[in-house]
Amino acid sequence: LTSLQKTQYWPMEEVAIGQHIEMVRARIMTVRVKVSPIDDLVQASKADDVDKIEQLLRQGVDVNAWDANGCTALGFAASRGHSQIVQLLISRGADLNKPATDGTTPLAVASTAGHGAVVDLLLRLGACPNSRSKAGVTPLTAASGNGHLGIVRSLLDHGADVNAGGQGGGSALLLAVQEGHLEIAKCLIEQKANPNVQSDTGLTALMQAAMACNEDAVRLLLASGADVTLTDQYGSTAEYMAWRCPEIQNLIAAGCTKPEMNTQTPADADSYLKLGFAKEFRGDFDGCIADATKAIEL
Repeated sequence: LTSLQKTQYWPMEEVAIGQHIEMVRARIMTVRVKVSPIDDLVQASKADDVDKIEQLLRQGVDVNAWDANGCTALGFAASRGHSQIVQLLISRGADLNKPATDGTTPLAVASTAGHGAVVDLLLRLGACPNSRSKAGVTPLTAASGNGHLGIVRSLLDHGADVNAGGQGGGSALLLAVQEGHLEIAKCLIEQKANPNVQSDTGLTALMQAAMACNEDAVRLLLASGADVTLTDQYGSTAEYMAWRCPEIQNLIAAGCTKPEMNTQTPADADSYLKLGFAKEFRGDFDGCIADATKAIEL
């Protein structure tokens, strides 16, 4: 019987369990890890080693191949902000839109890390601003969630979809609000971001702002047309989610008396009417009912 069949452990596990340090050391010294040329290329890109990259490319290494971890040399260079290496690899045939095996493109990783010079270079050379990873990450959602305002502007200038859903279905605006990046939220709204886009679980940017008790974000979103009656998958409204912040609850509840409400359909007004009952305990019930009733009559 083999060692595995006798003990359910492999030989190296047996000597490790028995604390036979010298045997473990001797065994490790006999192991030879074979590194492929593409692994060498990716590591050289990571290290900003121009000479090594030139040498490997002259030897015929595939500039677009994935390494053992599913990364391309260009993706790694972009993630580290190595503009010179990025330009070199592209000039030698690197596909600037080829993603890693997880679907993340060089533009997306540069946007995530905040490497503006690399982002601008990739966009100028034709990188797609609307790529989407398997996890749902886009360059714009990555930049917005990580607070990179300049990159957000560059992506929008090059045609990034301002309302595209990112990871979990959350829009760039939702992610910016979630992470407290108010200037990015303003920038996105200026570019016609829809404040009522909901994530896979029904969350909106207003709900995120309410949960964070972020009054400035709540005011911004309400002024931009955020719908106070939307609910998440559990039936909770933004007003309910602001339970820790009575002043923000009041702000959100005031949304049911906005003049624009009179342009809604009777069904929409009925939703405002229902919301009004939640205001009874704050002494503002009558005004909300009056406005909602007027909208229904119209």
